[in-house]
Amino acid sequence: MEKISYIMPFVGCAADQLSTRIGLTNSNLREMNSLTTRFMALGAWLYIDLAAVLVTILVPHLLIGRWGFRYKRLLLLFPLTYSILKLAAGLSNIYLYLIF
Repeated sequence: MEKISYIMPFVGCAADQLSTRIGLTNSNLREMNSLTTRFMALGAWLYIDLAAVLVTILVPHLLIGRWGFRYKRLLLLFPLTYSILKLAAGLSNIYLYLIF
């Protein structure tokens, strides 16, 4: 479960990044998140996303190392939840691309 919790944030990030970039090639679609739009304009969106992924992985990893295995499963829910949300965003982008 630990390896999956550490790999899935990268998968979710990649799904969101790729689906957004592909979706924006369609002239009928626009990015509605103003913060994301600002980061895209600065060319920093990928780096901000990767920083979020690293924080999502490192915080539970360091806390598991400090507290041992007692709270391991609870701490691993943090990167898994992040992954689910990013995958949902990616799937939503794909859906929008397909219907427009």
